[in-house]
Parts: sequence; structure tokens; C-alpha cells
Amino acid sequence: MRIDRRVVVPALAALSVTALGVSVALLGGDPGGEPRTLRLGESRASADAALGTAGTESGYELVGTLPSGRPDDAPAWTLPSGPADADAVQALARALKAGLPVREASAWHAGGLTVTDDGGQPWWWSPCPDGTVSSDGRTSCATATPGVSGGGSSGGAVDGGVVTPEPPVRGDDPTPMPEPTGKPVPEPAGTPVPEATVTAAARPVLEAVGLSVADAAVATSPYGGSATVTPEVGGVEAAGFVTRVDVSPGGTVTSANGWLATPRRGDTYPLISAQEAFEDLPPRMVAMLCPIGPDGQGCTAPPPAQVTGARLGLSVQPLRDGGSVLVPSWLFGLKDSVEPVPVVAVEPAYLDTGHDPAPTDKPVPEPTAVPPSAGGTDPGQTDPGAAREAFSFDAAWRGETPASLVVRYGDSSSCVREKVTHAVKESDEAVYVLLEADARDPELACTEDYRAVERVITLEAPLGDRQVFDASTSKQVPLGTTR
Repeated sequence: MRIDRRVVVPALAALSVTALGVSVALLGGDPGGEPRTLRLGESRASADAALGTAGTESGYELVGTLPSGRPDDAPAWTLPSGPADADAVQALARALKAGLPVREASAWHAGGLTVTDDGGQPWWWSPCPDGTVSSDGRTSCATATPGVSGGGSSGGAVDGGVVTPEPPVRGDDPTPMPEPTGKPVPEPAGTPVPEATVTAAARPVLEAVGLSVADAAVATSPYGGSATVTPEVGGVEAAGFVTRVDVSPGGTVTSANGWLATPRRGDTYPLISAQEAFEDLPPRMVAMLCPIGPDGQGCTAPPPAQVTGARLGLSVQPLRDGGSVLVPSWLFGLKDSVEPVPVVAVEPAYLDTGHDPAPTDKPVPEPTAVPPSAGGTDPGQTDPGAAREAFSFDAAWRGETPASLVVRYGDSSSCVREKVTHAVKESDEAVYVLLEADARDPELACTEDYRAVERVITLEAPLGDRQVFDASTSKQVPLGTTR
């Protein structure tokens, strides 16, 4: 399905600071220029989530056909961070009967519902106060059981609002563990929960976040079922950017999770071919008991996973500096598996994963030349050989004219920053401000008092509804209404 929401397209920018050899990477490149380097963090392979997180490493075997040639360039999509819209959170809380949302510790909380300020505004819900839910298809909240050997606990299975006691767990069980056989775990016996039961329970939750149960992939078993919606962003599948609702056999929602933020289109990147991505498929872990080898030693390696094909889409990837981003990816289908295995499709020259950088002939962009701001402190001429350092500001608000911006930073009255300058990079959706000053003597002792300093910056265009970012931290600074 497609997200029918207004898509905001930020023209991402890159700003390089040459003083002290420091390079400050922002969220993109100039329109028509080079896209920014994606600073991706480490991510767990989707194969682990689809096939289990413990077991034996295996490879892949291509049994289908991969798309030929190199695909057209494709955009990445940013996942905004910050507090989610209060009305959207309230609608979700009502659907989950979670109570009234309140703000606590950079997140919304309502009963077992949490909506964080992280990139994408991820949310999750559990009926248990501590979020402890069993994996047997029922919702079990751990509670202390007096008199149980070894300090064990028992749970209550929540089904239709009735808490059913479960037998206590022995702390010291003398029963020996069975020997591994290598045989697959048998499917649960009984009649699967009707799909109508799952969709009826999931519908209010999905509709609360703007999704349709008609677009959900429904899975059922005797233990319960789930409804999962994987949306399209920019016309392609966004793997990992999913909303899932789990339902008990009695038709009660037992857990749910998803995302509230609307993706925003970012820079467009050149892509690698499906064949190149196939060669970069991540190690796969198969959850299985150890089949003893023919010589009675070790474990027999499982057969390779069969890759049936690939399609171009997006996948959620973590950023090294925090947050997440939807990155163009090849999504590989596996035989007997519903979830695809994503491989980032962006050319390596535009990726920075913290390892040795790939060689590139791209020139380093020069810092933006910005004249002194009208109404601001004239920075004068700085000594090109003097050490300079970037520093952050803690507040921003609109200036007296539509094209002016005021930022505020804090000084110690005993260690005033000298020769403060600023550089600005503007796009259609964002304004990036970098403050610099002469480097302070590291041996200098400064008082801890706060001396507020304001700086007026003249922009090339009216500020409008553009977001303001501190280029020294790459973090958004919300606009205040008063000083």
C-alpha cells in the first residue's frame, strides 16, 4: 500500500569546515550537486529476524533470476525525530485503550504504550507494565510466585480481558535436557485462529495510525495471529518500516508496534546492480538443533538458503549518530520465507559505515562563504593560521525581519569566545548554522556561570517553516517563540 501523506522534500546539504582539519557532515548536498555521504551504523541482517537469531551460519544459492543492469538513481528518505504529534498519539492510545498519554523522558507514555522521539518516532505497546510478554502466542505478564523453589515466577495469560493463572516454574528442574535430534520443531496442533478474528482486532489500531487492515499480511496459528502492514514509500516497498498487531485466540490485541513519523524525501543516489548486491548478502543464521555429522563430531552445515529473486525497494538502516533512515536497497526473496533480506543498494563511494572508507575521486566541497550578518557582531578578519573550533547553540527564534534568524549560545563570563563567525547553508526545507570561534586554551579554567549571547543571522530567503539545525551536532534546534 502507499502512504497518502504530504511528502516534504528537504534539499539536503553538505558543509565542510577546513579549520583544524575538521569536516562537518550535514544531511545532504547542494541541489544538482553531489549527495551527502550516508553515515550508516551496524544493523542486524533481516535474515536473522526472518529465520531466527541463533543457530548455524549458512550461505545462499540463487535459484531464481536477478534483474539485469544497473538501476536508475533512487532517493533515500529521512525519518524525522522529535515528539510525535499529540493528536496522533492520543488516537493510538484510544485504539489500544491505553489511557491518557503524558510526556516523560523524551517519549510519550500511556499505560503500556511508548512513543519515542527517536528517528521515525517508533512506538510499541504491551499490556504488561514492564513489557514482558511470552512468545507462545499468549500475553503473559511475569508476577512473583511465593514459595516457588529458586525464586521462579508465573504469568497470567491475558485473553479477552481475563487473566488465567499459569503453573509455577520450578527453579531447579532435575529432568535432563533431551538430546538434540536435528528434526524440525513440529507445528502446533489445533485449528488456526480465523483471519476474521485477527483483522477485527487489528483494524482499530491500524486505522488509528492511518493504515488499512485490507493492506495487511495476516498470519494465523492455533496460538493466535498477526496483521502486518509494510507500506510503500515513494512507490516502493519499505522493508522494516512496518506496523504489526498481534492477536490472541480470543481476539484480544496482545502486542503491537510501528512508526508514527512521515518519511521525507532526501538525496538521490547512484545504485549498484542486483548481482553486486547478491555478492554482499549478510551472513545468515538458521535457528535449528545441531544435526550430528557423519563422523559423530560437530554439526552438519545446513543447506544454503535459496534466493528466488530480488526487487528494488527501501530498508530501515540505523545512522551512526543516532536515528534511522530509509535507504535504497535490493530486497532478496528467500524460498519458504515471507520476509525479504535487504542489502543496501547505494554505491559504496557514498557510504560511511565507520570502516575503511572506499576510495573516491569526488572533490571535497568548499565551505560556504557567508558575509557578516546584518545586526550581528562583525567577526572581522581571523588569522588563517590560528586554531578554530566549532561550538553549538542552544536556542533559536525568528528575527525582526522574515529573512533573519537569531541563535543563542552560552559563554562563561570568565572565558568569552573570541572572533565568533558563522556559516550558513540553506535548502528549501532546512537552514544549517555553524558557529566557530578561536580555540580556547585547554589549560584555561572557566567559571560555570551561563552568559547568554545572541547572534543575528541574515538568510538568503525568508525562514518560513524551514527547520533549523546546529551544524556542529547535526541536531535540529526547535524554534522558540520568545527569547
